Amino acid sequence: MSGNLSIDHIATAWSNHTTAVEQFTDGGLSPQFGGEHADGTTQMSIVPFADGSYLELISPTETTQPGETVRWSTHIGTDAGPCAWAIEPEDIVAAAKRSIDAGEPIVGPQQGGRTRPDDVMIEWDELFVGPESDRFALPFFVTDRTPKSYRVPSEWAHDGPITGIAELGIAVSAIEPWATRFKRLFRIPTPIETSIESIDAIVASIPGEPVSFLSPKNPHSPLKTRLDRYPPGPAYCLFAVEDLSQAVDMYPVSSPTTFGNQSVCWFEGPLGKQFGIVEN
Repeated sequence: MSGNLSIDHIATAWSNHTTAVEQFTDGGLSPQFGGEHADGTTQMSIVPFADGSYLELISPTETTQPGETVRWSTHIGTDAGPCAWAIEPEDIVAAAKRSIDAGEPIVGPQQGGRTRPDDVMIEWDELFVGPESDRFALPFFVTDRTPKSYRVPSEWAHDGPITGIAELGIAVSAIEPWATRFKRLFRIPTPIETSIESIDAIVASIPGEPVSFLSPKNPHSPLKTRLDRYPPGPAYCLFAVEDLSQAVDMYPVSSPTTFGNQSVCWFEGPLGKQFGIVEN
């Protein structure tokens, strides 16, 4: 863990795969079906971007029975949207050791995989860090066993102004403990706090990193409602564009609004306030 929080992908959780794919397609993004995970309970589609990052849409498979255990079942069953996130370390065994040295429990490294619809087998190693309730806010680690181009085919890359993931907002009840924890794990600089009235929250951006912490300002904040439902974890995702004014004509988004020290256009419709675009 060299202090680089460059995002490999963000996992999003949905109860119905067809509906989720339709919503993102209506938003100007074109998810590509990636197949079922190895345990057979979840399926996924991805929206890859030019910078190598991607958005993953995870839902139960058609054969998954009501009440059957699936990963992230609470998030999936309630259409939580942003759910978990991953980074790709140079050495996953070294990442495991550093996590332990930082006082964090780990699960893994362990093998994961899925089979694409064209029967290409994809395999990777994954490592989960922290107590189970904290594994949404903390990134998990993934390194490929098969070529990464199997997992994220370049020909699937989104053809549009969005070039990648600019920022992931992580909802936490209090910023300081999480900032301290991330400093210990990833040697990040001190986050810079900003008050954002539109969501009744304090947002702390990490200089040079695509990650921010959000904390509710009062008990009636929508962010507090989310934290009452889910453990600390991703709450919104901003996609990067080179020219915001040009991108507004390409996607069904709102007019630019001030979000901290940025101008953000949020997607209209069901994607709502969880997904937006920002000039990067």
